[in-house]
Amino acid sequence: MAYYCIDIYQMKWIILLAMLATYSIAVDDGDWVDPFQLPIGFAARGFYAGYLRISAVKSLYYVYTPSESNAGKDPLVVIISPGPGCSALHGWLYSKGEFTFTRNTTSFRHNPHNWNKQANVLYIEGPVGVGFTLGSEENVGDDVTQQEYFVALLRFYEKFSELKDQKMYLSGYGYAGIIAPKLALNILKHNQDP
Repeated sequence: MAYYCIDIYQMKWIILLAMLATYSIAVDDGDWVDPFQLPIGFAARGFYAGYLRISAVKSLYYVYTPSESNAGKDPLVVIISPGPGCSALHGWLYSKGEFTFTRNTTSFRHNPHNWNKQANVLYIEGPVGVGFTLGSEENVGDDVTQQEYFVALLRFYEKFSELKDQKMYLSGYGYAGIIAPKLALNILKHNQDP
């Protein structure tokens, strides 16, 4: 079952993300995305984009933007989808990322207020069926969704183990206000009894 939450102006970011998804699959150095390959018209920092496998047949899509300040010490901010059915990447491309779309145009602009100025920022799409996620979900619900995010976070920390000792903050808006506390509880339980 697929969910949709887009308007005509959001279609342009879907095209960009399709290019990023295709490019991130072809990159040999992990999920590194070379900013010089992006059609944004100005210099930007590199980032990571790809898939976090949550089961043999399901993967959540992510974008990870390392901190501009001190990626080795700054906290990790995890932004989950505002759901149900809306992509977390909307926030990356319209308000929180280093480069954002200029509304009602086909142009990008540099965002001087991006969230990765002093934090590592991870955007995760979910649940399965949203955006670039892979697989299908028949029984979507809050518990399934938070468990998918939880497993995706475990996979993220396998890829980026250098971030394990840094503080982590969960963020989201809209329906993420239901999922984030459930996810936080699952993380706390896991950390008490790994």
